[in-house]
Amino acid sequence: VGPYLAASDVFLGKGGASSLAEAHYFHLPMIITRYTFSQEKKNSKFYPNSFSIKRVRKIIKFIKNLYQNPNTLNELSNRHSTLRYGADEIAQIIYQKIIKNVKNNKNLS
Repeated sequence: VGPYLAASDVFLGKGGASSLAEAHYFHLPMIITRYTFSQEKKNSKFYPNSFSIKRVRKIIKFIKNLYQNPNTLNELSNRHSTLRYGADEIAQIIYQKIIKNVKNNKNLS
């Protein structure tokens, strides 16, 4: 799937966690056409560049609008950077908490 997403400008598909994560990795605006499971609605709300559109005519209109307005397409592609998650961020949070605890314990001795 990766090579196809890498060659794409827009993701069009269902709201599964893996699908959305892959689209996010390639910085693609996401058009979510359906949800198979109830938690998939929550998945899509996590991504600031995702849109739930189920009607074909509205999907076509949305995509045409993106190509007629390249700035909008670029803006949506760049929204991926507003997400804060991942191993590096988690490691940083843990490190800061350890440092804080070490400093607090030094003050007690």
